[in-house]
Amino acid sequence: MDQLDLLRVSCTAYDDGIEAAGKTIATMLRVLLYSHNESRGLLDQLGYRNGRFISSCEKFNELNYAPRPMLLHINVTPTGVNWEPRAVSDPHCKESRRLPFAEWWSETIVLDGKGRKFTRMGLVKHVADTDGGAHVDPGLDDWYMDLTRGNSIGYMFGDEAVPFIGRPVLACMRQIAHEVLATLQRNAPELGERVRPVIPPYVESAPNQPGQKVRIVGKVPEHFQGRKDVQANFDIKPAKRFT
Repeated sequence: MDQLDLLRVSCTAYDDGIEAAGKTIATMLRVLLYSHNESRGLLDQLGYRNGRFISSCEKFNELNYAPRPMLLHINVTPTGVNWEPRAVSDPHCKESRRLPFAEWWSETIVLDGKGRKFTRMGLVKHVADTDGGAHVDPGLDDWYMDLTRGNSIGYMFGDEAVPFIGRPVLACMRQIAHEVLATLQRNAPELGERVRPVIPPYVESAPNQPGQKVRIVGKVPEHFQGRKDVQANFDIKPAKRFT
């Protein structure tokens, strides 16, 4: 199970500030999880996909039209704002659900500003197969380009509308890795240290300054306009880590 060792090493590298390690994480996740036709993921081959998987994602609410990566929260720093994996504030997955693998793998984890939904399987495959994880495609799909290069989530910070720091898709890879390791630690304790989740460091968010605001650039989706039962909620990093 070298892939588990590499997954943990890549999580540590990501936490140390090497954001591109998220692409290596995606490659290891693909090897462990993805099955197609005659090709089976390593966890499936070894019988470790049968139990329920930990989902730290908020349960998708069709009435919440705010674009958001649901595995992440907003972290305010002295130099800007970034998307941060939920593992930072909830390392032991206290705020989580447990789902059958197929439901977990195909769960919506990102909603962008155009109303497009993205799943764990879709993002892991694209990062690993087309965007430098294990292969680089000369032309990336438009939706993926919008999400990773065009800020189709659409969040800005402050009166000057400064884009968030970092790439939310790679932060999602880090959080999915945390879910997988926490799941295996629970379901397959015989794997020992190889599945011990890597706990990222917790740094308190900087206090908001007067006039600082997180805002969504874009309009209310057309099919929501005029309705009274919709909302636009997104997660700010909790003030304290869950213990």
